[in-house]
Amino acid sequence: MHRYPKAIILWALTALGLVTLVYPKVTGVPLFPVMGYENLSRYPIWEIPLIYVASYATRAWGAFVFAFMLGGIFTAFVPKTTMMRYLGSEKRGSYIFAGACAPIFAVCSCAMIPIFGGLLMAGAGIGPALTFLLMAPAANILAVIFTIDLISWKVAVARLVFSFFGAVITGWILVKTPWAQAVEERYQRVELAEVAEQLTFNARRFEIDRLEDGYQLRGARDCLRDDCGFGIPGSRIWFLERGEK
Repeated sequence: MHRYPKAIILWALTALGLVTLVYPKVTGVPLFPVMGYENLSRYPIWEIPLIYVASYATRAWGAFVFAFMLGGIFTAFVPKTTMMRYLGSEKRGSYIFAGACAPIFAVCSCAMIPIFGGLLMAGAGIGPALTFLLMAPAANILAVIFTIDLISWKVAVARLVFSFFGAVITGWILVKTPWAQAVEERYQRVELAEVAEQLTFNARRFEIDRLEDGYQLRGARDCLRDDCGFGIPGSRIWFLERGEK
């Protein structure tokens, strides 16, 4: 499949997932049918886990579609140099930036995992990516609004502040551990392999284009000399042939 159809499908699925999330919040009615249950005692015990899974899937599939597509967008469209500049593990500002941006992309705690993986694949450091992963569900905008409504705005502010500093400190500490460094090195090797593969592909494409251009020039010259009758003394083709000789 070519590049543009893939991009269209990616953005279309992202929009579908986003609409599925926003529509129930605006109208109070789910965009697609949702499986519900009343009294679980009516079901055999072996069916209860299946009912829970089916009910959760009908409610959360939009969030997962949005999260997986958003992770793909980070990987496919954000340059690795840009990702490393703003979310590199070596820069302290990257942790603050990750913590500040996390609430914008928060959907639910489970759906943050695909976005976290997309950040790593796109070139982000493991420390800022972990900060993003921890901060997003803790500072979910809807959760903060409910906290203000049900408890108080002071508790909501305390939740944001402590969540932010906790996520930043956790990401900064964990990036120093050997296992976190091993994960980051593994993703860096994958990125280097992708860059090498792209460079090899570009070199082969350039060689193929060069050969094709040579064949086209040779074919045009033969046409002008043999079929069109321009291979006569004084013509451009005649001078080109004499120059090659």
